Amino acid sequence: MINAGQFATSPPQYWHRVELSDDAQFNINFWVEDDNHGDEMYQAKKS
Repeated sequence: MINAGQFATSPPQYWHRVELSDDAQFNINFWVEDDNHGDEMYQAKKS
């Protein structure tokens, strides 16, 4: 369980089932390996 104010990091090869409460808020951050240097990366921000 990840409680309020905590964070978790996991490798990309794992899928997770996340159960959220009605008032849950969360961020998902993605990292890439350095070998992608120079490649165009997709970036989106929800309004």
